[in-house]
Amino acid sequence: SEPIEVERVLAAARVLLAGASLLVVSFAPTGPARSANVASVLLLLYTAHSLEVFVIVGLRTTLSPRVVLIIHAADLFWPALITMFTNGTNSPFVFYFSFALLAAAFRWGMIPALATTLTAVALMGLEAALFTGRLSDWIESGFNFNTFLLSGVFLTMFGALVGYLAEVEKRGRWQALSIGQVSSKARVEIGLKA
Repeated sequence: SEPIEVERVLAAARVLLAGASLLVVSFAPTGPARSANVASVLLLLYTAHSLEVFVIVGLRTTLSPRVVLIIHAADLFWPALITMFTNGTNSPFVFYFSFALLAAAFRWGMIPALATTLTAVALMGLEAALFTGRLSDWIESGFNFNTFLLSGVFLTMFGALVGYLAEVEKRGRWQALSIGQVSSKARVEIGLKA
């Protein structure tokens, strides 16, 4: 039951993140003026996606690994798409990638969190390459190499840290479970030493 509980917590957090972002952007649009409407529509779609995942996870007692992987891929896809229309790597939505890193650490531990980190940084690099190439004529961007570099370093450090913390927490949980199993097999009548 633990994996579905993790997914429920993540689904609720995703809805809060999407709803808060939609609310904030409705008061103060972000990104280039000609892309503001596209960004608002994308945030609305992200909110709808978040609500859909919340309902699906809430109705199920288990989720297949394939479904969890699809949800995780979407957690990487949405920030990449939204930042494309909100100043690229200078966008405040770059930190949506942090949610994907936290989700990977909660679900699987350190190695998948680091793989997610590398994927997020690669997506940011791809976006940066597109903004400095042909796409820059179509989408107005405020690409800044220093911001891109700092965002990449932040995500890398954040991914390593949350991955490590998740690994330590999982190890502690397994140790407590093992101790519980061993102590449940002890027979009181023959004494603790035996």
